[in-house]
Amino acid sequence: MKIIGKNSLSQYISYFLFVLFIILTVQFIYEQIGYATSYYNFKTNNSMLSDFYIIGNDVGWAKNHYTAKFDDLMKFKFYVPFTTQNLITGIFSLTTYISNTVRGIFMIAFFYSSYNIFKEISNEKVFNLKAILWLKRFGWLNILYTVAMIVISIFRVKDLGITAFSAIPFLFFGVLILFIVEFFKKGYNLQSENDLTI
Repeated sequence: MKIIGKNSLSQYISYFLFVLFIILTVQFIYEQIGYATSYYNFKTNNSMLSDFYIIGNDVGWAKNHYTAKFDDLMKFKFYVPFTTQNLITGIFSLTTYISNTVRGIFMIAFFYSSYNIFKEISNEKVFNLKAILWLKRFGWLNILYTVAMIVISIFRVKDLGITAFSAIPFLFFGVLILFIVEFFKKGYNLQSENDLTI
């Protein structure tokens, strides 16, 4: 099987990436509903959709010396719909919400961009303007995500070192993709000159 071009591995990878994009989009919407519902329940002392979204000082975390320091803090736990399987949990705060929202938007954009890149290199003409455009967007997406996570972690001083360390690969990945864009531009120019010659 071919790696790029029509009926190639890249075409099937693009289908898989599109499915991941849809799943992550649905999950993101579900989480945003969870944050809104939890905030409403917190402010009004209500228990709307409490089978899906739990908020309180006790959301079922294990009791040990790691979690003891969080005993008095407001926490949240969102279940996978219609199950008791944990989807996401944490401290109920604005920085947690912003961090999780930025991460969710990044993951959606990451898989959507990846899908479009693989879709474009599945064409007969691998070097095309759309592939270059999506690669460039993908590179900048990774760089902007790194900057956003470092800015957010400034407000969570304890997480700054961990976030900076885990964000560096995305920064490197983004810069690497921008170099690949330049190779694609050269390939596109050569391909265009070849088409004109023929």
